[in-house]
Amino acid sequence: GAQLEPNLTPGPGLRPRLETTLKLAQQRPDAAVVVSGGGSRNAPEAHEMARWLLAHGVTADRLILEDRSATTRENAAFTVPLLSSLGVGHVALVTEAFHMRRSRMLMSIVLRQQGLGEVKLECVRAPTRNLKAARREAPVPERDLRYQAKCWKTAPRPDLSGRVQGSHAWVQG
Repeated sequence: GAQLEPNLTPGPGLRPRLETTLKLAQQRPDAAVVVSGGGSRNAPEAHEMARWLLAHGVTADRLILEDRSATTRENAAFTVPLLSSLGVGHVALVTEAFHMRRSRMLMSIVLRQQGLGEVKLECVRAPTRNLKAARREAPVPERDLRYQAKCWKTAPRPDLSGRVQGSHAWVQG
């Protein structure tokens, strides 16, 4: 995930996602903004993402927090019920290019599992500044993604009472 700095501010991997989310929120003033991610320190990442977005002009009534996820899979699993309760028809998923295929695949699977396969899923690329993570994730072969998808489809649903870490900004409108 894109972790927080020791002082609990967005780190170099998270800031571009927030900046991209802010631009989308400004372009789509009626959209809710869902921030997703827990944290292993004193504050879940979703709380600090919301604080950053508030400081940059997004109003509190637009923000919805998912602060329990520990993985990208849980980001999707815990976010989709929130989106479902909002009755969304369109979701813009914000993350870096190196993380997009896996994030899109997992979100698509969870949307279908939750009966929301008709929801339009738009992927919006944030600039990549976290080169270490990009090098770690970029060369994921297609066969590995197919294997992850197969495991996800056949695995039991995740325990929704789990701990938190990870981070994504999900904007829906």
